[in-house]
Amino acid sequence: MKSTSIWRKNDLRLPIIIITIFFATTPFSWAMGLLSRSAMQPKMKASLLGLKLFLSAALVMYLFTMLDWERVRFVVPRLNYGYVWAPFFLLLLSVWVASIRWTALLIHFNSRQSVFESYRYYMISMFYGILLPGVLGGDAIRIALSIKKHCANRFQLAATVLLERTIGFFAILAIAAVTASLIPSLLQGTPAIVPFIYALPFTIVISLVFLRLNPPKCIERTRNNGHIVHSILDLFSFFRGLPLELLLLVLSLSIVSNVFDILGSFFLASALNMEQPLSLFLLIMPIVYVLTSLPISLGGLGVREGVLTYFLVKSGALASDAVLLSFLLYMNRILVSLLGGLAQFLDSRGSQSK
Repeated sequence: MKSTSIWRKNDLRLPIIIITIFFATTPFSWAMGLLSRSAMQPKMKASLLGLKLFLSAALVMYLFTMLDWERVRFVVPRLNYGYVWAPFFLLLLSVWVASIRWTALLIHFNSRQSVFESYRYYMISMFYGILLPGVLGGDAIRIALSIKKHCANRFQLAATVLLERTIGFFAILAIAAVTASLIPSLLQGTPAIVPFIYALPFTIVISLVFLRLNPPKCIERTRNNGHIVHSILDLFSFFRGLPLELLLLVLSLSIVSNVFDILGSFFLASALNMEQPLSLFLLIMPIVYVLTSLPISLGGLGVREGVLTYFLVKSGALASDAVLLSFLLYMNRILVSLLGGLAQFLDSRGSQSK
């Protein structure tokens, strides 16, 4: 099968550069948001929640208007059921690998948390991540469950989750960069490939500067000026103490986890008899992931589906098929998260019976 080209001529060159810069800077803005979230006023939180709800609802309604119901009635009965369940199990496998990654970080700090426990906390956090607005809601639940069970250090747990998120961004950038480098025909050999090729070493340099080197003295002097500054400097100290072998292991597991998730998207597209190649999904899904993490909607709802639809249509897919795929992927995530809800229910029943 021939590779599908997403970008014709240079029409998306500027957006790609913007996305690349976002890849490089988002982990640090994520950290700042995590540290300053508690300082946000309740009215501001309510206003932001309302804006996110409005944007998600508007995007979802707009995507619904793109569905051709005649086309849907034609496609659904012809589903390739050999591929339908693959995304469900691949997402479960992706979460399992992510659980190994988290456990590997916790072992470094002599935590007794097993891979199975990490997996259960991940699944429960996925469930709450669907219910609560924003990605950080699920992570907060995961940290709280671990603290309740093991009485672990709150700062260390939060720092390991932040490190997971940060290296996870590097991992998805690496997937996109390698795919674009090995299959430049996806971009028709345009100069738009350059940002992808250089984005990975750029982010590594940034991470070395911020995470491995000692902070400048001018910043160190501000340690006592506020809780947020103090927390950021403590994070720098935390990251500098991690061995390189552990960071490489976490990066490798992040790549594997994301590849399993991307494979699920590809197989569901195959179930819909869409003919886009796997290489296309290895290129566009990392972009979908990173834009979904923008704190502008409820857990990325609407943004995720809209971005995926946009790139699939650019690659030649029918708009209705692309929207249908994006909604089915979200339904698959809901299905998997329900297992986390079941685990939470059983845990609650068990604690009540004691």
